[in-house]
Amino acid sequence: MAADRTAAQNQSTALLNALDQQRIQSVALVQQLADDAAAAPAAATPRVAAAAVESIPCFEGKLRDFPQDFVDFVDRVAVAEDWTDAQRIQVASRRLLKTALDWHIHIGHTHATWAAWSGAFITNFSPRLHVGEWLRLVEERRQKIDESGIEYALDKHKLLRVAPIPLNDEKMVAFLIDGLASWQHVAAMTANRPANVAEFIQRIRALETLGVASRVFPPPVAPPVAPPAAPTTTPPVAPPSAPDLNATLATFGNQLVNQLTAQLNKMTIGSRGTGGGGGGGDRGGRSGGDRGGGGWIDPSKRKCYSCDAIGHMARHCPTKSGKGPTGS
Repeated sequence: MAADRTAAQNQSTALLNALDQQRIQSVALVQQLADDAAAAPAAATPRVAAAAVESIPCFEGKLRDFPQDFVDFVDRVAVAEDWTDAQRIQVASRRLLKTALDWHIHIGHTHATWAAWSGAFITNFSPRLHVGEWLRLVEERRQKIDESGIEYALDKHKLLRVAPIPLNDEKMVAFLIDGLASWQHVAAMTANRPANVAEFIQRIRALETLGVASRVFPPPVAPPVAPPAAPTTTPPVAPPSAPDLNATLATFGNQLVNQLTAQLNKMTIGSRGTGGGGGGGDRGGRSGGDRGGGGWIDPSKRKCYSCDAIGHMARHCPTKSGKGPTGS
């Protein structure tokens, strides 16, 4: 019995030692896990970049502000920036103005998740238009002169999306075609009608890119043909001929040349008469009297102022001083 008691005690001691060893190992493992957890860095929350916030358009809650577009825009930026739900709500509230901001202050801030906030936002600000008012807005929305076809289609599609009556793709395309500014584009779209809005946008872009090549012109209309006029007996009157400018100038030039030539000849002859001979005695006090005013006179027709005979001058007169014809 003493031997059995000793064996039992030894067995109990060994079991206690084994339990102590397991407890020590467990404590060491827990300490190691705690050290690893403390050493591991905590997951950093992404920061909100100011540029990303500014890229989101503001929302006021007007009739032409569409909440679904605003929510979709915030979602696209949030996915790119890896924002959390709390950050999405924070950024969206920073881009709200006037009525929309008042809604967030009083109601929107109670929604903790982005899904709940965006759902309440869309429900509250979705346009509720009467059919008559909606039709008036659609009719007034036409393509402007300086507006591209894509801008016009995207903006008018917003009105079509909030229609108080159900609209299929065919009716939406019809409304878009009706508001185009160019009749060539209207004709091209009507001849080959797009199946949906996306195809309409592709077609209007292609038409604007091609320009003249994509235009559809109406067939030319022949002018009315007038009946032939009855023949008349009145002879046709020839239209007056236009004056020949070259001939007129040539005639004027010839006349001017003739006048200048005549004046030049007269001046030459006068200079010859003035320079001929010295101052004769028959000229005393009658300078140039025998020249008829300075012109040249034929010697056979000159008149003698001494004897009034024709054919000689006074200085050669045979009766002068009793001298003979020889003038000795």
